[in-house]
Amino acid sequence: MSRSLFALALLLPAVTACSSELGFEERRAVTVEHAAEGFRALEVEFPNGALEVRAVADAGAVRGNGEVWARGATPEAAREALDRVRWVWEERGDVLVLRLEGAEHVDGGGDLLPLEVPVGWALTVEAANGRVEVGPGFAPGVVHLTNGRVEAAPDGDFTYDGSNGRVRLRLPAGWDHHAEVALTNGVVEVECDGTLDASVHPNVTNGTYEGPDPEPEGAGRLDLSVTNGRIQVRRSGG
Repeated sequence: MSRSLFALALLLPAVTACSSELGFEERRAVTVEHAAEGFRALEVEFPNGALEVRAVADAGAVRGNGEVWARGATPEAAREALDRVRWVWEERGDVLVLRLEGAEHVDGGGDLLPLEVPVGWALTVEAANGRVEVGPGFAPGVVHLTNGRVEAAPDGDFTYDGSNGRVRLRLPAGWDHHAEVALTNGVVEVECDGTLDASVHPNVTNGTYEGPDPEPEGAGRLDLSVTNGRIQVRRSGG
């Protein structure tokens, strides 16, 4: 039998419905869980939604709580669309994949707030629209988000690329790893809790850079790139 605890405890009594300018929306609470033994990395894939990822010490499973949702022109259409949206697990060697299925074919998505992952795992997030928050404890962390907002506090290597939105990094004092942030349109903000042990390389094609003079030396490297928009680097001290 697969170790997949397959999505997953759908909490059916928690289905809710509401109306909006976009039609009717149905939501269902969900719990996802999968044993962590034998895996060292997690990939999360979803077209629309919100994700908060936390690294947890001595975690025996990847687990999270949240909702899936879908919209339709009528309450019945919204319920039918919601029935197609679900989180599913896939195992690829030592990589565990959590993917939201069905939402790409309807006006729907999913939120996991939070998703708890064993500390030290590699993390990759692939998303089209929404919000992603990544805490410290991942090695490395990679986020691909086409449109939306990313907040991350990496204490190791980190990579982000996207088209439209806002990216905010919070780095600890003495950070000496490699991070690369590439955004087409929007704002990149970096908050440093002191002096970094990393060279800083901002690159803005059309827009502005706000911050201290770029650091030319360091054990690590911070590459920040925006085509249209703004890069801002702030230090809290040191």
